[in-house]
Amino acid sequence: MTDPAAVNLQVYYAFDKARFTGGDTPSRGLDWTSKNSQARALAPLQGTKLQGLNNASALTLELVVDPGDGDDRAHLLFVGHTDTNGADRTRLGLVLNDLQHPRLYWNEQVIGRLNENLESVGRTVLHFVVNTELADTDPATKDDNKLRIFRNGMEKEVTRISNDAAPGGPLTLGDATALVLGNALSEPLSIRGTIHYAAIYPRALTPAQVSNHATKLRDLNDEP
Repeated sequence: MTDPAAVNLQVYYAFDKARFTGGDTPSRGLDWTSKNSQARALAPLQGTKLQGLNNASALTLELVVDPGDGDDRAHLLFVGHTDTNGADRTRLGLVLNDLQHPRLYWNEQVIGRLNENLESVGRTVLHFVVNTELADTDPATKDDNKLRIFRNGMEKEVTRISNDAAPGGPLTLGDATALVLGNALSEPLSIRGTIHYAAIYPRALTPAQVSNHATKLRDLNDEP
């Protein structure tokens, strides 16, 4: 699991609105102390292996988080850019609502939600597995296997509301795309909570792989 060539992110602390916690313990992470702050951890995709996310038809988001509480649109993860009007464009994103239910964006479209409140569950392992090459099992009811959601290694129901849709094609990214943890790119949409670990795999992990990773990550933050 551990990648020796991990991408380094620049942390913007926004006057101590973000801080590292846990020291050398397995529970260390980056903690946001105030919601809707400018604190964020950021890396441009240009010149890094993250460029390989462009045109990806399958990938897996893997996070260990304690999201605490936040307002609607609090971002755990953002991959995208800012348009000419200064608005953030979420090409890939994991965003919470005011009930701390996470929803996944794919090419600026919500493709599914986990209808579980994460505010009081504490440290939890999340996997969002996307594979756009798979066929819909029942398009009439929006039932598909292109998105699978797991919490602590257990598969959960993917829920959708009226404007949500299954992912219909590969992820497309521009040259000015950046990856951000704990916030959006320019808007102050930070969580108030902790991200202990985050990874993006350029493939769809199997349920067995998700279970194996979750077992390790619940205790060790991907330590040897």
